[in-house]
Amino acid sequence: LPLCSLIEKKIFVTHGGLFSTDGVTLVDINSINRMHDLPAGKRVGPDKMMEELLWSDPCKHSGRCANTRGSGVQFGADVTAAFLDRNNLSLLIRSHEVKDEGYQYMHNKRLITVFSASNYCGTNRNMGAYIVFNYDADLKPEFHSYHADPLDIDVVDKTMEQRCQEQTLRQLREKIFLQRHQLLFCFTQFDTKKDGRISPVDWSNGLNSVFNLSIPWLRLLPFFARVDADGRINYGQFLDRFQLRLSEAFLALQEDMVSKICEKICKHSVDLAHEFRSMDQDGNGTLSYVEFVESLKKYNLGLTNDQLFDLMRSLDADKSQSIDWNEFVGTFQTTFNQMRLAKETEYAQWLPGALKELKALLASKNQGVKELFDEFDSDGSGDVSYKEFSKFLKRLGTRYTKDQRYRLAKFVDASGSGQVSQRICFKDFCTAFPMSKGPSNDWQTQIIHRICMILCQNRVQLAVAFRWMDIDNSGKIDIDEFAVSLQSLNILKEYPLTETQIRQLFSCIDKDSSGFVEYDEFISSFQVVDTQAPNRRR
Repeated sequence: LPLCSLIEKKIFVTHGGLFSTDGVTLVDINSINRMHDLPAGKRVGPDKMMEELLWSDPCKHSGRCANTRGSGVQFGADVTAAFLDRNNLSLLIRSHEVKDEGYQYMHNKRLITVFSASNYCGTNRNMGAYIVFNYDADLKPEFHSYHADPLDIDVVDKTMEQRCQEQTLRQLREKIFLQRHQLLFCFTQFDTKKDGRISPVDWSNGLNSVFNLSIPWLRLLPFFARVDADGRINYGQFLDRFQLRLSEAFLALQEDMVSKICEKICKHSVDLAHEFRSMDQDGNGTLSYVEFVESLKKYNLGLTNDQLFDLMRSLDADKSQSIDWNEFVGTFQTTFNQMRLAKETEYAQWLPGALKELKALLASKNQGVKELFDEFDSDGSGDVSYKEFSKFLKRLGTRYTKDQRYRLAKFVDASGSGQVSQRICFKDFCTAFPMSKGPSNDWQTQIIHRICMILCQNRVQLAVAFRWMDIDNSGKIDIDEFAVSLQSLNILKEYPLTETQIRQLFSCIDKDSSGFVEYDEFISSFQVVDTQAPNRRR
């Protein structure tokens, strides 16, 4: 929404009121960047003007004084007259205050407060009102007042209290998660015994110190932390309980990253060994950063240099600043083999559909990948035999023949580590069936989480940008509007997505392939959750 509006260049409409300084013009107001959250603490310049437009109130005496609300100012009739005259305006309309009749003239009838909510909050008995301006009467205001039907006060109070509590807890969870590194450092300063635990008082003081707020954390403690038997809080466990939960769209993009690399390698090379040798330009048996990045760039993978660097660091298990054969093959072998198998005649016709169906079926069980693997592993041996795999698929009610179930098992066992004994290892299982609760220390997971962290921090600005693009107010935007929204805010400047990845992400969200996505659903797809909250599935 705009901060204010003009009617026929004569009537100024805003929510709160006017300013703490003289001489403000419409040009000054129009230069305010409203597409951001107001900073905490003392505000100056355009941010101060924005605060005052939203929070100031008129008063009966002249001049200005501090506002009892704690934000904005109180301003008198002389301030109103000076602002209107300077900007060649005739009338100021604002809201922000309950009025018994729904509206009220002030400041020599040059200011009107109009309040549309009758029976405000269910506890006031005020009327609501709106104004109609008649062109034929030289924009003379015509007031319409009304009473809303009475509400069940007890139900309203309880509903509002519950909604406010849920919203407050959600906002505090996000602050804890997004500032967990600062909190960890702060808590360690209180940890005099160096045992990972602090007192509830130190925990509360640490939170308020980092957030620069004054919140009664001790009253909120049952919602956020557990106190040990000796009355102390394990701050590591406290910080770990708040995690970023991602939707299927982000998980699909995550899975696609390694697959895309393997697909390119599979298309251009006979096998991984051949590709490794072609990358190793100096023939020393390892890949330097330059060799690795330059080799992958030729495939046009749609990855930024930063993302390629993160990929190399994730492959470099021994931190030698180079990639040897074992590190290279350990990352790509399973996916590479699966792609080669999928092209074989015996798999090509039915495998893609079967895999898609099976992934959806397993995802519907709402279990982590380790929990699923343990269900398949009926004898508890630590791996899954082809026979166990076949039996579990049959128990799920799939329509595959026994031969097809065994072929699926062979496909999942893509590394070939168990094809002699016909057993599937955990790593191959994770690659075939990536779930949201699977391993989270791999390269593509880190990239997705870093991106989602930035999106989560800028959720409000993102929502504003999407709604700005949504001209027809349909709640949906297309790929170009989606891309422009991300790029215009520069919210991914710290860790950018390529144009290819933005389109891949859009495609993952656009489940019905309509060319449009519901942006509110997208914004809600990355949320901070409390993993230890009651009744939450783990």
